[in-house]
Amino acid sequence: MKRTDRPIRHLRPVRCGRWSGTIVFGWVFASHQIGAAAAAFGAGVVRDVFGTYTYAWWGGATLCGIAAVLSILVAGHRGGTRSSGGGIGDDAGTATDAAAGAH
Repeated sequence: MKRTDRPIRHLRPVRCGRWSGTIVFGWVFASHQIGAAAAAFGAGVVRDVFGTYTYAWWGGATLCGIAAVLSILVAGHRGGTRSSGGGIGDDAGTATDAAAGAH
């Protein structure tokens, strides 16, 4: 079973520099908390207005579908950018590390 922090662990050195891991994790988790608070508030408003959570569930399902499509588009756009096989979350070094001779 893969851990959920593996994709973030991969993005940190590639996108944000090798030594900013704690800051990246902090922003990721803060963003997650803000999104969760917004979703809970929105579901409460929907419940007050319509008297049921059904529309909130459908809204959440729609957002999940949009996120899935965007993930597929991003994964397709990334194709072929790594120097040595593998994907997000594998334990192989990043292309930047390979170019710098870190292997």
